[in-house]
Amino acid sequence: MSPLATMLVFTLLSGGACPFAGTLFQTPPRLTTLPDDPCAVLSQEQMAAITNLAVTAVRRVPTIAKVVDAERENREPRPGTICVYETDSAFGGISIVVPDRATRTTGAYWAARSSYFETYRGSARPIPDVALDAWLAGGADLHVLVRDNEYFTVSAQMWSRTHPIPSGQGHEFFTRAGELLTTIARAIVARL
Repeated sequence: MSPLATMLVFTLLSGGACPFAGTLFQTPPRLTTLPDDPCAVLSQEQMAAITNLAVTAVRRVPTIAKVVDAERENREPRPGTICVYETDSAFGGISIVVPDRATRTTGAYWAARSSYFETYRGSARPIPDVALDAWLAGGADLHVLVRDNEYFTVSAQMWSRTHPIPSGQGHEFFTRAGELLTTIARAIVARL
């Protein structure tokens, strides 16, 4: 056994602290609020560990409305409120959306929820035990109210050129997507 391995075993067996605990087993820092940069909610490595999927890239993107506004004003779009984690899976890109702080109100969350449940009754489903409130829209968008004026959405793209959803397995696949999104949401809520 190497001297380093011997020291580590001795330290652990004698009840001492692991000399590498700060580097090997580091837990991510807690968030006091949702960050303005949605890619700061979870790192690429954290998303890969939570989902057990290969996350090949991470990028911050603006909403389509922000891109259109920027084009009208002949300027580049500002940094977006969406973080896309590209996966090599049938889920495609997994997105975390953190609305701008000015529009991220409890009232806006409940208004969107109420409108969706009224308009799309068959595809809206409450998800219990995630945070103050959570609901799944269409099987691919999970909206989560963490606390007053703190909410986010986690979504699955549900399309991949290399991993299409097998014919006849849409319902089962959407069920798995809802479970995956719930797992991600719980991991985010645990950081807040």
